[in-house]
Amino acid sequence: MSSERWTKHAQYTAPAVEPLLFADMQAQCRIDSSDEDSLVESYIKAARVRVEDITSRKLITQTWDVYYDSFNDPLLLPFAPLGTITSVKYQDSNNTQQTLAATVYEAGERNGRPVIRLKYDQEWPTTLGHSDDVVIRASFGYGAAGSSVPAPLLQVLRWYAGYLFLNREPGTGLQGVGGREAHFGLVNMLIDYTVTEF
Repeated sequence: MSSERWTKHAQYTAPAVEPLLFADMQAQCRIDSSDEDSLVESYIKAARVRVEDITSRKLITQTWDVYYDSFNDPLLLPFAPLGTITSVKYQDSNNTQQTLAATVYEAGERNGRPVIRLKYDQEWPTTLGHSDDVVIRASFGYGAAGSSVPAPLLQVLRWYAGYLFLNREPGTGLQGVGGREAHFGLVNMLIDYTVTEF
């Protein structure tokens, strides 16, 4: 059954940097040594991934392949903000991969979620109907550096990474009573940046 929603997605290129600098965490957590640099960096990454999961946004530019079983107007994309569309490829009715001309489609938005839709007086081609017949390769994110990420999102990252640094065990972290309160506080702070789900 055809759907406007993706069937799966896979990261093609990861972000080149993390949005938070190590110096940000040194200031946030009052760290004055380099003894735990690698640990702090892991908390920064964990915080970024968690914020991206909650909001359905990508912070630093990264490229993803998004799969669909067929063309349907519009095709919802899983993340915001949309950067560039590298290609739209599909398996035609002869089971041959084709690249769809950029003159056929355009980027748009529906309730804050990026979409790919038909341009005026264009038609989608026919596909075989497999779950991965259509694949859109696109980049998502605010830019190549943390300075391009909105300040409220950076502040949540500082807070969350700092929380992980100071609460290293599950019993005292986000799984504990105080942790659950912290988790809901995190979610509430991200409401304005969370992409609408359909």
